[in-house]
Amino acid sequence: MDSMNKQTRLAIGAIIIVLCLIGLGLTLKGSVVPYITVSELKSGDYVGEHIQINGTVVTGSVEWHPKDVLLTFQLTDGHEVVNVEYRGSIPNNFEEGKMVVVGGVYERDLFEADEILVKCPSKYTEEIEE
Repeated sequence: MDSMNKQTRLAIGAIIIVLCLIGLGLTLKGSVVPYITVSELKSGDYVGEHIQINGTVVTGSVEWHPKDVLLTFQLTDGHEVVNVEYRGSIPNNFEEGKMVVVGGVYERDLFEADEILVKCPSKYTEEIEE
């Protein structure tokens, strides 16, 4: 009977471990935010989803409204363009023509960003010599 108790405890322990791993997997899956291009945004069904978009700030599209603490601009991947609104202070190094990643929610022709990350060119890229 003692060996049956050990087997039962072992089986219960294994079940608990499996359930914990399944729970962890579901939690991680739910926290992953898709990272897409502007073209993928325009061609997919992302309305209402929290996503991240990679693109370049369109030259001449940036408008800063200090009274409302509102930054508006357009983002492009070279093929498609999306209008972006961001409420908050302008991130350091944010400029027209720079690569950025914006995170937020897409609502029918407007991307409402809650974060902006300015991409820095790598200082480790090799120069091509001819």
